[in-house]
Amino acid sequence: MITVFEQGYDLRFGAAMAIPVLLEELMIRVLWMLRQKLLRKKSWKESLPTAAHADLRIMLIVGNATLCAVDGIDAAAHGLAEGGNMVSFICHLNLIGWARLIMLVLKELSIRLGPVVKKALAQFAQSILEIAAPAEQKQILDFENRMAAYDQYLQGLYLEFVKQVEMEYQQLFLEIHAAFDGNADEFGRFEHSVKLAEHCGVEDHKIIRNQSQLNDLFL
Repeated sequence: MITVFEQGYDLRFGAAMAIPVLLEELMIRVLWMLRQKLLRKKSWKESLPTAAHADLRIMLIVGNATLCAVDGIDAAAHGLAEGGNMVSFICHLNLIGWARLIMLVLKELSIRLGPVVKKALAQFAQSILEIAAPAEQKQILDFENRMAAYDQYLQGLYLEFVKQVEMEYQQLFLEIHAAFDGNADEFGRFEHSVKLAEHCGVEDHKIIRNQSQLNDLFL
């Protein structure tokens, strides 16, 4: 492990390993949230991607397992390409991804099998701490704290994303309502139709902004 550290692992390398794990989980949670909102017609509050939803937890496990499978194949290929170099194999493993997968699986087992598993896991963790040296105990506890902070950071990102999406949809619905409101004056509806086109990403040269451009379209 000293050789592995000397040949690749440092704080920056560890931060880089967290990027694909973060993106993978973010995409899964976003897609799940949009499916809940758009296909199942649930409220934004019900669509929040929390650990209370069993199908989301399974999707996260499958997603992380897929990432780890691809990562393991890639690491093995690099190791074999260098004549079975174990150091190269370990250096190419995404340890953050594997640690995240293990945590997700253990959490799911804990949720489904109840307090028995929690007690067994607590005893297992305690047994590891008992045989570990003081410095190793500190490293293990620090790692657990970092992973807990990472979970909180992810949850914060998801909540911010949900707020942003909700605000954008509210603005979109307001512009749609105003643009097609039969009780509003023609000029006001026209202005809102321009804003609606801009909000939907219509190219600028395709947006009709005044009466002259409207006349040119039909003449």
